[in-house]
Amino acid sequence: MQVAPSETRNLFPIQYSHARCCSLLRMGEGDRLITLTPTTSEIYSQFLFIETPHSIPWQKLNGELQFLDNAEYELIAQIAFTLDRIYCFSESKKPVNWEKVAETLSLAFQTFYRECRIWGKVKIETPRLAQARLGLVLVTQSVLRFLLEKRLGEKALTEL
Repeated sequence: MQVAPSETRNLFPIQYSHARCCSLLRMGEGDRLITLTPTTSEIYSQFLFIETPHSIPWQKLNGELQFLDNAEYELIAQIAFTLDRIYCFSESKKPVNWEKVAETLSLAFQTFYRECRIWGKVKIETPRLAQARLGLVLVTQSVLRFLLEKRLGEKALTEL
């Protein structure tokens, strides 16, 4: 892993997005929308999981995804792109700019956070949508933490 000198990097937006994800997850747990549990496996130590039987309702009863906004789908696409970079990295001959990958995911998250409400009317009228959105927050937090700690050599702060 090649890490750029910290004085030439601006990781604040990425750190901010990670900390915001952590804050939203704590709020979701406080409002009893989700129940989080840390993993114990060494391999997945950077992840939290939704505790069963309260799993994320990704789909409506008719099988369609819960999501309504383009920002949700853009975030899903960016998560998939990022995971592709992570898992194909060892097979790739080209170097990966991990800061750019993390920054792009962070921007997709910020757009999602700005455009897709979780609390208020959404929580009251469509709690399953609020839970699904928190699921996207959880996945984003996990991937950002991995990028910060394993690819950029920085601590993933939970608060700023």
